Amino acid sequence: MQDKSKIPPRLSEIRKENPFSTPDNYFDEFPGRIRSRITAREEESKVFPTFEKIWQVLRPQLALVAIIAGFAFLGYHGFRFISEPDQVDVSGDQISEFFEFQYYNYDHSLLLSELDEEDLLEDFYQEDEETEAYIEYLTWDDNLDLYAIVAEF
Repeated sequence: MQDKSKIPPRLSEIRKENPFSTPDNYFDEFPGRIRSRITAREEESKVFPTFEKIWQVLRPQLALVAIIAGFAFLGYHGFRFISEPDQVDVSGDQISEFFEFQYYNYDHSLLLSELDEEDLLEDFYQEDEETEAYIEYLTWDDNLDLYAIVAEF
């Protein structure tokens, strides 16, 4: 920078003075302004000290409770989504109504393949006291034709 011939001509036009300045007595009054703001804030905190202290204690705890509740909610519904298969509750009336209107269009072999034969036979041969009482009543009369009753129903 000792050789001024290398300095571009526009650079020499810039003023060498500092364009920024501080207000008069700024640094003399600065500590007093800081002290007055601190005392004003302390007086303000004395007005509502319990609310601010309670809020400072409760705020992180409420956030923690909200996070735990959120994880519990997501975990519960995620577990239900994974563990429970999608099953539709269909009543017997709805099934019979379906068969009534869709009987000829329905694939009966599909229905038979879905039925478990062991469960079907297990339910068929399961006898209880009421069934045995009916059988005993029907067999009591020797003149009663059981095949005629079966053919009726």
